[in-house]
Amino acid sequence: MVFDTERLVVRELTMGDTDFVIDILNDPDFIRNVVDRGVRTKEDAENYLLEGPLKSYRDHGYGLFAVELKPGQKIKQGQIETDNKVADKPIGLCGLIKRDFLAAPDIGFAFLPDFRGQGYAKEAAMGTLRLARDELHIPQVMAITSKENVDSMTLLIKLGMKMSGTVTYPGSGEELNLFIKDL
Repeated sequence: MVFDTERLVVRELTMGDTDFVIDILNDPDFIRNVVDRGVRTKEDAENYLLEGPLKSYRDHGYGLFAVELKPGQKIKQGQIETDNKVADKPIGLCGLIKRDFLAAPDIGFAFLPDFRGQGYAKEAAMGTLRLARDELHIPQVMAITSKENVDSMTLLIKLGMKMSGTVTYPGSGEELNLFIKDL
Protein backbone atom coordinates (compact mmCIF):
# COMPACT_ATOMS: atom_id res chain seq x y z
CA MET A 1 0.00 0.00 0.00
CA VAL A 2 1.25 3.48 -0.88
CA PHE A 3 -1.36 5.26 1.27
CA ASP A 4 -4.96 5.01 2.35
CA THR A 5 -7.78 7.48 2.88
CA GLU A 6 -11.11 7.25 4.64
CA ARG A 7 -12.64 5.07 1.90
CA LEU A 8 -9.73 4.07 -0.33
CA VAL A 9 -6.54 2.06 -0.51
CA VAL A 10 -3.97 3.33 -3.01
CA ARG A 11 -1.28 0.85 -4.03
CA GLU A 12 1.27 0.23 -6.74
CA LEU A 13 0.02 -1.50 -9.85
CA THR A 14 1.28 -5.07 -10.35
CA MET A 15 1.46 -7.53 -13.22
CA GLY A 16 -1.75 -9.01 -11.78
CA ASP A 17 -3.68 -5.89 -12.81
CA THR A 18 -3.76 -6.60 -16.56
CA ASP A 19 -7.55 -7.08 -16.77
CA PHE A 20 -8.13 -3.78 -14.97
CA VAL A 21 -5.61 -1.99 -17.20
CA ILE A 22 -7.41 -3.26 -20.31
CA ASP A 23 -10.77 -2.12 -18.89
CA ILE A 24 -9.74 1.38 -17.88
CA LEU A 25 -7.52 2.18 -20.87
CA ASN A 26 -10.31 1.15 -23.24
CA ASP A 27 -13.05 3.11 -21.49
CA PRO A 28 -14.47 5.49 -24.13
CA ASP A 29 -14.14 8.48 -21.77
CA PHE A 30 -10.47 7.64 -21.13
CA ILE A 31 -9.79 7.41 -24.85
CA ARG A 32 -11.65 10.68 -25.53
CA ASN A 33 -10.23 12.70 -22.62
CA VAL A 34 -6.74 11.23 -22.22
CA VAL A 35 -5.41 9.10 -25.09
CA ASP A 36 -5.88 5.77 -26.84
CA ARG A 37 -2.88 3.78 -25.64
CA GLY A 38 -3.73 0.88 -27.97
CA VAL A 39 -3.82 -1.60 -25.09
CA ARG A 40 -6.19 -4.36 -26.20
CA THR A 41 -4.66 -7.67 -25.09
CA LYS A 42 -3.13 -9.11 -21.94
CA GLU A 43 0.29 -8.84 -23.61
CA ASP A 44 -0.36 -5.15 -24.41
CA ALA A 45 -1.34 -4.56 -20.77
CA GLU A 46 1.78 -6.32 -19.50
CA ASN A 47 3.96 -4.15 -21.76
CA TYR A 48 2.11 -1.01 -20.63
CA LEU A 49 2.67 -1.91 -16.97
CA LEU A 50 6.36 -2.75 -17.48
CA GLU A 51 7.18 0.32 -19.56
CA GLY A 52 4.82 2.73 -17.78
CA PRO A 53 3.92 2.56 -14.09
CA LEU A 54 6.40 -0.12 -12.97
CA LYS A 55 9.30 1.63 -14.72
CA SER A 56 8.20 4.96 -13.22
CA TYR A 57 8.20 3.50 -9.69
CA ARG A 58 11.81 2.35 -10.21
CA ASP A 59 13.04 5.49 -11.97
CA HIS A 60 11.21 8.22 -10.04
CA GLY A 61 9.76 6.68 -6.87
CA TYR A 62 6.22 7.42 -8.03
CA GLY A 63 3.82 6.73 -10.89
CA LEU A 64 0.18 5.94 -11.52
CA PHE A 65 -1.28 3.86 -8.69
CA ALA A 66 -4.25 1.52 -8.43
CA VAL A 67 -7.14 2.84 -6.33
CA GLU A 68 -9.32 0.33 -4.47
CA LEU A 69 -12.25 0.65 -2.08
CA LYS A 70 -11.56 -0.35 1.49
CA PRO A 71 -13.40 -3.49 2.58
CA GLY A 72 -16.81 -2.75 4.07
CA GLN A 73 -17.43 0.41 2.04
CA LYS A 74 -20.91 0.78 0.62
CA ILE A 75 -20.96 1.55 -3.08
CA LYS A 76 -23.54 3.48 -5.06
CA GLN A 77 -24.85 2.16 -8.33
CA GLY A 78 -27.38 4.66 -9.53
CA GLN A 79 -29.74 5.34 -6.62
CA ILE A 80 -29.00 1.99 -4.96
CA GLU A 81 -26.37 1.60 -2.24
CA THR A 82 -24.98 -1.93 -1.93
CA ASP A 83 -22.26 -3.78 -0.08
CA ASN A 84 -18.79 -3.54 -1.57
CA LYS A 85 -18.25 -6.51 -3.86
CA VAL A 86 -15.12 -4.99 -5.39
CA ALA A 87 -12.72 -4.91 -2.44
CA ASP A 88 -9.20 -5.73 -3.63
CA LYS A 89 -10.12 -4.82 -7.22
CA PRO A 90 -9.04 -1.49 -8.66
CA ILE A 91 -11.74 1.07 -9.41
CA GLY A 92 -9.41 3.70 -10.80
CA LEU A 93 -5.96 5.15 -11.26
CA CYS A 94 -4.38 8.13 -9.56
CA GLY A 95 -0.81 9.24 -9.19
CA LEU A 96 2.08 11.27 -10.50
CA ILE A 97 3.59 11.06 -13.97
CA LYS A 98 7.02 12.39 -14.95
CA ARG A 99 6.70 14.07 -18.34
CA ASP A 100 9.78 15.41 -20.10
CA PHE A 101 7.90 18.48 -21.35
CA LEU A 102 6.70 19.55 -17.88
CA ALA A 103 8.86 21.10 -15.16
CA ALA A 104 7.09 19.20 -12.35
CA PRO A 105 5.27 15.87 -12.00
CA ASP A 106 1.80 15.68 -13.56
CA ILE A 107 -1.04 14.49 -11.31
CA GLY A 108 -3.37 12.22 -13.21
CA PHE A 109 -6.52 10.25 -12.43
CA ALA A 110 -9.07 8.06 -14.17
CA PHE A 111 -11.91 5.97 -12.75
CA LEU A 112 -14.15 3.26 -14.12
CA PRO A 113 -17.64 4.60 -15.01
CA ASP A 114 -19.45 3.04 -12.01
CA PHE A 115 -17.13 4.88 -9.62
CA ARG A 116 -17.31 8.42 -10.98
CA GLY A 117 -19.20 11.26 -9.33
CA GLN A 118 -18.80 9.86 -5.81
CA GLY A 119 -15.75 11.81 -4.68
CA TYR A 120 -13.26 8.96 -5.11
CA ALA A 121 -11.08 10.87 -7.60
CA LYS A 122 -10.89 13.89 -5.27
CA GLU A 123 -10.11 11.69 -2.27
CA ALA A 124 -7.36 9.81 -4.12
CA ALA A 125 -5.93 13.00 -5.65
CA MET A 126 -5.81 14.76 -2.27
CA GLY A 127 -3.92 11.75 -0.88
CA THR A 128 -1.56 11.89 -3.85
CA LEU A 129 -0.84 15.57 -3.21
CA ARG A 130 -0.10 14.80 0.46
CA LEU A 131 2.24 11.99 -0.63
CA ALA A 132 4.02 14.33 -3.04
CA ARG A 133 4.49 17.02 -0.39
CA ASP A 134 5.13 15.00 2.78
CA GLU A 135 6.99 11.90 1.60
CA LEU A 136 8.40 12.66 -1.84
CA HIS A 137 9.22 16.31 -0.98
CA ILE A 138 8.05 17.52 -4.38
CA PRO A 139 7.63 21.32 -4.27
CA GLN A 140 5.19 21.67 -7.18
CA VAL A 141 2.71 19.53 -9.12
CA MET A 142 1.24 20.22 -12.54
CA ALA A 143 -1.75 18.81 -14.40
CA ILE A 144 -2.72 18.82 -18.06
CA THR A 145 -6.21 18.36 -19.48
CA SER A 146 -7.87 18.57 -22.83
CA LYS A 147 -9.87 21.76 -23.21
CA GLU A 148 -13.09 19.71 -23.37
CA ASN A 149 -12.49 17.77 -20.14
CA VAL A 150 -14.62 19.94 -17.86
CA ASP A 151 -14.94 17.29 -15.12
CA SER A 152 -11.16 17.03 -14.69
CA MET A 153 -10.71 20.80 -14.75
CA THR A 154 -13.40 21.17 -12.08
CA LEU A 155 -11.64 18.62 -9.87
CA LEU A 156 -8.24 20.27 -10.37
CA ILE A 157 -9.69 23.59 -9.22
CA LYS A 158 -11.24 21.87 -6.15
CA LEU A 159 -7.75 20.53 -5.38
CA GLY A 160 -6.46 24.11 -5.27
CA MET A 161 -4.69 24.00 -8.60
CA LYS A 162 -4.53 27.17 -10.67
CA MET A 163 -4.83 27.39 -14.43
CA SER A 164 -1.54 28.62 -15.85
CA GLY A 165 -2.14 28.76 -19.60
CA THR A 166 -1.66 26.01 -22.15
CA VAL A 167 1.02 23.59 -23.24
CA THR A 168 1.43 21.71 -26.52
CA TYR A 169 1.54 17.92 -26.14
CA PRO A 170 4.60 16.62 -28.02
CA GLY A 171 3.82 14.42 -30.99
CA SER A 172 0.13 15.23 -31.27
CA GLY A 173 0.41 19.02 -31.26
CA GLU A 174 -2.74 19.19 -29.10
CA GLU A 175 -3.06 22.32 -26.96
CA LEU A 176 -3.80 21.28 -23.37
CA ASN A 177 -4.78 23.35 -20.36
CA LEU A 178 -1.99 23.53 -17.78
CA PHE A 179 -2.68 23.70 -14.04
CA ILE A 180 -0.08 24.25 -11.29
CA LYS A 181 -0.06 23.85 -7.51
CA ASP A 182 2.80 24.69 -5.16
CA LEU A 183 2.94 22.20 -2.30
